[in-house]
Amino acid sequence: MKLLQITHFLLILSILLVFITVLIVHNEFADRTVSGKYFWFYASMGILSVTVLCSCILHRYTFSLNIIDILVTLFCVSGITSFWYNGREINTPFILLILIFILYLYLRIIMSGVKFSRQILLTGLILTGLICAVWGLLQLYGFVSSFHNRFAVTGPFFNPGPFAGYLSVIAPLAFYYAIRDFSILKYKFYNKLIPLYIRWGISSVCFISILLILPVTMSRASWLALLGGCICILIARKKSKFNFCRWMKRYRKRTICISSTLLIFILLGGVFLYSIKKDSADGRFLIWKISTGIIIEYPLGVGIGFFPGTYAKAQADYFRSGKGSPQEEYVADAPEYAFNEYLQIGIETGVLSLFIFVTIICMSLKNALKLRFVAELGSLVALLIFSFFSYPLKVLPFVILLCFLIASCAQACKEVKRLPTSIITVIASTLVGIFLYNRYPTYKAYKYWHKTKMLYDIGSYDKALLEYQKLMPYLKDQTKFLLEYSSCFARLKYYKESNEIIEEAILISGDPSLFTTMGQNYQNLGENMRAEICYQQALYTIPNRIYPYYLLGKLYYETGDYEKTFQMVHIVQTKKPKVPSNAIENMREEMKNIIDNKK
Repeated sequence: MKLLQITHFLLILSILLVFITVLIVHNEFADRTVSGKYFWFYASMGILSVTVLCSCILHRYTFSLNIIDILVTLFCVSGITSFWYNGREINTPFILLILIFILYLYLRIIMSGVKFSRQILLTGLILTGLICAVWGLLQLYGFVSSFHNRFAVTGPFFNPGPFAGYLSVIAPLAFYYAIRDFSILKYKFYNKLIPLYIRWGISSVCFISILLILPVTMSRASWLALLGGCICILIARKKSKFNFCRWMKRYRKRTICISSTLLIFILLGGVFLYSIKKDSADGRFLIWKISTGIIIEYPLGVGIGFFPGTYAKAQADYFRSGKGSPQEEYVADAPEYAFNEYLQIGIETGVLSLFIFVTIICMSLKNALKLRFVAELGSLVALLIFSFFSYPLKVLPFVILLCFLIASCAQACKEVKRLPTSIITVIASTLVGIFLYNRYPTYKAYKYWHKTKMLYDIGSYDKALLEYQKLMPYLKDQTKFLLEYSSCFARLKYYKESNEIIEEAILISGDPSLFTTMGQNYQNLGENMRAEICYQQALYTIPNRIYPYYLLGKLYYETGDYEKTFQMVHIVQTKKPKVPSNAIENMREEMKNIIDNKK
């Protein structure tokens, strides 16, 4: 019995190590709030694999396959198929897809074999939310620095968006246990109820802390997510679906009145939220519009991690065709995400994967109601709402959280077939071992990149280039690294080599500076036609930027095409910049000097 208890303790501890991925920040990495989480996740998955494998061998946990398990497997296979169909090389998102699938299997095995694990794991998630909220409050009052120069509050994330989103998804869990466990305070103190007192205290403080810090983030999507999740919990706790429908039939006039009032409030709230950041909202609408067209063009997907490059090309084609309105040109940007996970899943992994994903979510919600897992229901609803307006599934802690919620809700599904758990865990552990072996050199490369970047920052490009060449095999899926690497080549006048690196970066990034740099390289090589094509691509990718027009003006002036030069000069002088700066004024002054010289 003691061995079994120790095994259960180690299993739950291993899962909690995975959950605290959200709190990890590694200062030895260039992108410390992102890569640090990845490598902690890899290491914790290694630990979890060992504990699950040993536990299954010692205690022979049973695992019964159900329909959600089959759908999750199909989703993973569909993502892999889309990846290989497009001829993509293995990258970080691909490896994470496999590891998350394995994490799902481990959670299913553990929650099937250790009955009390769900409650402990839910409390662990609430505790991570509490730590994040306190972290944000400390940043707000200046005790801890944020991880972004423009924002005072980011928590353990790179900007306030994911931070607010994570809190909004954890908030329904805390809200549920704060109101559910409150009843124990009405009775005499019992030692056996200490775990419930602790959970109530953690949940209450967590929810209050989230309410205090969330408005500061100015994230409308997170506000809606928290509100939707908590309302869902209140409804699920008070009335069943049958009683609610019966009440509606009995009080039709009252139902119509309440529904109309709610609809008016929703419309007014929507207008208010839109007006807070109108340009931002218009930018999202543009992204969704173009993303929908990409899904139609690529129904089988473009591959996980290749949305930015595909989107940039589609947006450039859209504005080149003349379909874009002046407001769309003004709000256009080069997003790394679709700001709608359903669209992004459809773009990267195909329409079939999107259908499977939606089916998994619907079945999970149904099972949450069936099992009366109200906490998971509220959290899942909050995550689904946030996914409509942001990119949570591109941030690792959200994917871990979603994996847990689906695995928890899958317990209500009817069994399809009983599987040999030991064989499953051996295969899964072997795959994790292979990926850890693959990632260890990448881990060292990330650490070394942070040190080598100092050479790049001080302008020692020749020395930095030698070091970057060693890192290229491990970091070629990192846009920032490719930008720095290509810049080293360009500054040392190896223009062809610089463009070869940029060709790699264009596949995974929509940053128009890649095209402007490539154009300057071609211009230095005397290939002016290619330079013009690159500048125009940058221009159409984000039409509100002045720099491509400026570069085209200089190119036309140097080649003697003064008619086009004057056109570019006029645009540079009159076009309203999205973000005014001294650099734009300097470009305008230089363009003015060109006109004066010609006169």
